[in-house]
Amino acid sequence: MHDLIETVACAVAEGGQTPSAEWFGGGERIGYDPRSGAIVASEDAPLRIFLRREGDLAHAVSFLPGFPDGSFGWAKVRLHLPNAAEMPKLFLDYVGMGDSEKPKDYPYSTAERADLVEAIWRDLSVQSTTLVAFDFSSLVVLELLRRRLERSERGEPADGPDIRGVFIFNGGLFTDGHTHPWYTTPMLRRLPNRARRGVGRPFALFKRMPGVRKMWSKGYHEPARRPVLPRRRGRLRGRSQSARRPARFRSHL
Repeated sequence: MHDLIETVACAVAEGGQTPSAEWFGGGERIGYDPRSGAIVASEDAPLRIFLRREGDLAHAVSFLPGFPDGSFGWAKVRLHLPNAAEMPKLFLDYVGMGDSEKPKDYPYSTAERADLVEAIWRDLSVQSTTLVAFDFSSLVVLELLRRRLERSERGEPADGPDIRGVFIFNGGLFTDGHTHPWYTTPMLRRLPNRARRGVGRPFALFKRMPGVRKMWSKGYHEPARRPVLPRRRGRLRGRSQSARRPARFRSHL
């Protein structure tokens, strides 16, 4: 799997991108009921989710999307994966992004996205998987792992496939220590000084960009940031930095 992480990290810089129409045309839209957390018949579904599957999914590699391009962001990487034709692959778009439905009033959250991933795994009878996550999907991975720990502590089954490994790109592990000021965003750094004052948070500008506006629900918004907590003798206030288990991130995204 070392070859996989090296390939994914390098392929973004290379050419050969798949047109979006071809990418989405190679997938399907399945029915999803967020209240029951289950995949349902498409004609009776409250929501329809974009899913693209390739090969025998019993032992698939699960590619979780990032912002702003969703599952389509993996189209360019997919062409350069080792044994790309033989590797079983699973791609999806969360509710509110990509080719999935985009309800205006919806409780978008990390927990809700983890519910969707688990529902897809159950429906497709995925037995084992390697998780490859980009951007904010790193939080979804942490939520999935945390659920495994909690179920194990209660003596319950994992309720999902065996997770063989996890690769995280452009993602964080500790949201309490994360900030995203405008000067860390390359596009905003190019704006003249007079324009920066009216920009506000970077996410607001991203949502107004052509091509991005159609990929996200109008009801999606950036949650209020929590302040960075001060360090105190090797600890973050109220939580040890060396905690072995990932924290719960249900309220952040």
